[in-house]
Amino acid sequence: MRSLAEHVRAGGLVVGLEPSCTAVFRSDAPEMFPGDQDVRRLRDRTVTLAELLTEHSPGYEPPHVPERSAKALAQVHCHQHAVLDWQADQELLHRAGVDAERLDSGCCGLAGNFGFEPGHLEVSEACAERVLLPRLREEPPETVVLADGFSCRTQIHEFDSGGHEAVHLAELLASAMPGAPGSAYGVAPGARPAPPSRRARALALAGAGSAGLAAAGLIQNRRRRNRL
Repeated sequence: MRSLAEHVRAGGLVVGLEPSCTAVFRSDAPEMFPGDQDVRRLRDRTVTLAELLTEHSPGYEPPHVPERSAKALAQVHCHQHAVLDWQADQELLHRAGVDAERLDSGCCGLAGNFGFEPGHLEVSEACAERVLLPRLREEPPETVVLADGFSCRTQIHEFDSGGHEAVHLAELLASAMPGAPGSAYGVAPGARPAPPSRRARALALAGAGSAGLAAAGLIQNRRRRNRL
């Protein structure tokens, strides 16, 4: 809040790309700190990407999505469904030439870290298999899968989604811009970087190990100072 206070006091907007984080500013924080004026300003000045482009960007027109990417299925994040609404997204997609169907799938089943916790895997997968995953398996490869929530994208990636990878609204719009990096004119929406090489993974682990040893050293030095 200290980092954003001056910005929102001046009337600036805060754009949230992850629905669960955006919902913290729009709902959770004002409930926890009802008397904090900066928190209330932040609530009123936080917008989604679709709201920014449809309600706060006069004259903006989204790029027209290529025909091969013009059909999309949308897995709307639970926080967006409950707190943020999806109407602005629907309008923006329509203006971009996308025939987007909002899936009546409810929660994807991952729910933050719920699906990763011991004993929750079966329930998590069952939620995804109720509507989301079977529907994705029915769709041809060219159908774009929209999911702004990181959890939803992870769930679609981890389970059998018929080869589909979900993309954020920002990725779909970027893919429609000729010449842009990752454009659908060269790379299809949903394409992800190749997995890191064995050497890159080894270097990353070595770096993490060094950082861990350094942190352990700092903790040990602090303990020694405290004893003194």
